[in-house]
Parts: sequence; structure tokens; C-alpha cells
Amino acid sequence: MPTNQVLTLSQDSIEQYRTWLFDRGRSAHTAKSYASDLKQLLIWASTDSIALSEAEDLGAKWLTANNKTLGAKTTGRRLTSLRGFVRWAGGGAILLDYTPPTPLKPLPHPLAEGMAGVHRMIDHADSEQMKVCVALCGLAGLRISEALELPPGDIDFAGKQIKVNGKGNKWRMVPMNSKLADILIGPTIKALMEGRPTLLDMADRLARRSITRLGKRCGIKQPVASHQLRATFATHLHANGTPLRVVQEILGHSNSKTTEVYTGVNQKQMYDAVEKI
Repeated sequence: MPTNQVLTLSQDSIEQYRTWLFDRGRSAHTAKSYASDLKQLLIWASTDSIALSEAEDLGAKWLTANNKTLGAKTTGRRLTSLRGFVRWAGGGAILLDYTPPTPLKPLPHPLAEGMAGVHRMIDHADSEQMKVCVALCGLAGLRISEALELPPGDIDFAGKQIKVNGKGNKWRMVPMNSKLADILIGPTIKALMEGRPTLLDMADRLARRSITRLGKRCGIKQPVASHQLRATFATHLHANGTPLRVVQEILGHSNSKTTEVYTGVNQKQMYDAVEKI
């Protein structure tokens, strides 16, 4: 519910909003992203605070000024962040007639090297944390945000599964193979002994950049992003006979159409299909 007590957008009110989002089940990554968007508005406006009554006008100018240099997805998220903050603050709905750019349809591509590329990256990781990060994305299909927010207590070695809190605060159980368990056991015990809230102690941006650098260092043919590790995992499962519905459950997709994008169709499958005619 709106607070009806916040009159300005400021560093303090942004942090209040971030806490409110987290307390109501939004992931730490999402809450942090929304707060970061709002802080960028303050920086752009060169001010410490913006009156709620001015948020719509300034917000529209801010979004328009940056939508040619930022991706459509980022602009759309910034619009959502500002609308959500003003609604929370008691200012009602704003920017209802503002039309952000349409994002291109995401097309996650599996690595050309397949799972061999994932294993190569794991073997060449220069730190335990990086090895765990790549393994969670490439051997269990976790989103990078899910990997970074994973509590060590949610890894069940006896049951060979990982409890994952995904998009929309939807929980799922992801199976864990022996190689992944071997990689996770040491870091998990260490994190539990240190009382850390998450298995990984890495910032989101650093993790993403490190994955790309690691892929390049390993000689992977294409620039590697975390979602490509996830797509490689999904494609491998589907190509080896795992039903699409099962892959969908493992990845945590609410729509099978999204899973179809992730699983892809490789060249060999197309040749094999034609050969059988």
C-alpha cells in the first residue's frame, strides 16, 4: 500500500522504497535495480531531491534524454521503477501515456562448443567463487541473479537438489548432478561456517563481466553471457531427450514458449531430421 507520507524522491526515500520492495517478496536484485534507476534520475537532474509533484515531468524528460543511448529493456525498467516509486509514495499513477521503446525479443544462444565449453570455463576459472558461479548457471541452469542470491542452506546434498527462488518469487527445486555437488560442497560449508547469507559473495555486474572475460580467456568462439550458459544447459537437456515440459520446470519458465527459445535447434538436429525423410 502507498505510504502517503513521502513528498520527495531522495536518497532516503529511495532506500525506504527498496526495503519495502524486498520486504514484500521482490528479489534483492530487483529491489537494487529499481533503487539504482531512481538514483540515476537524481544524478541526471543534478539534485538531491525531486518533489513528487515534479516527478512525472522530470521523469519523462529523463527517459527521453537517455532512451537513444540505453537499451530498450533498460528504459522500460526505468519507467517501471519510477511509476512504482510514485505509486508507493502516494502520488498515484503517472506517465500512463509515455511509450518506451520496444525491446528486441531476447534470443539466448547456446555456446557453439556446447557443454564442453561450459566444462572448459569451469576448469579454467581463476577463483572458487567464479567456478561456483559458472557451474550454477551452466550445470543447473540458474539465472545469474538466482545464483548470486542463493543461500547456502538451500543446497540439499542428501536430496541432490537446490531450492531456487526465481522470478516473481516462485520457488522450484533444481536437480544437482555429481559434478555440481563436488564443486559446491566446499564453498557451501565455508559459507555456512562464516554465516554468509549467500553462497556467492559477488556483485552482479562483476559476475557478468567475469563470465565474459573467462569465456574469452578459454577461447570460446562467441562472447559469453550468463544466459548463454543457461541456454547451453537447456539445449543439452532437450537434445538428449528431456521433454520440453521438464526443461521448463527446471529453468523456472512460466511459459513454454520461453523455454523453446532457450533450447534452440542446432544444425545437427536439422540435418538429422532431413536425413530421416
